[in-house]
Amino acid sequence: MDEKITIEIDCSDTLVNWAVAGGTLVLAVWLALLITYFNIAGLIMFLIVLTVSVGFIILYEKTPTVVTADGEAITYKHLLPAKSIMLSNIKTIACEPYEVHTRYSTVQRVRLCITTKDGDECELNDRINAVELVNGMLESKQTDVPLVTLYQFIKQKTEL
Repeated sequence: MDEKITIEIDCSDTLVNWAVAGGTLVLAVWLALLITYFNIAGLIMFLIVLTVSVGFIILYEKTPTVVTADGEAITYKHLLPAKSIMLSNIKTIACEPYEVHTRYSTVQRVRLCITTKDGDECELNDRINAVELVNGMLESKQTDVPLVTLYQFIKQKTEL
């Protein structure tokens, strides 16, 4: 029987972030037009689109990405249909910490980058809390970073 690892991560996708920003801009322009040229039908449509947009954002943020790896493939799924990468098709794999700076805060994340022999690239990332990790190590508690565990598992299986 082959080993299998399954993790849940809080994956952030740049494309979705840009789509949300663009959608917010469109909604702001639409609201400005509604204020200028008020009609009930336009207001109802605006509220429906706003509700669907906010619902999608909440669903996207609250749904974790599920990643499963075994001796043959890595499969990951987040809202859309699952995608798979065969371990035999992996060319390079790298794992690194990084920070995302926003206007008022900094978020620490860890990134797992996989490049296939076909030239495709896959990036999985997750939030980490360095303070919590160090405190756990100092108190001899079990500390685990799921993406690092996945990285070590894939490195062992592919011998890269």
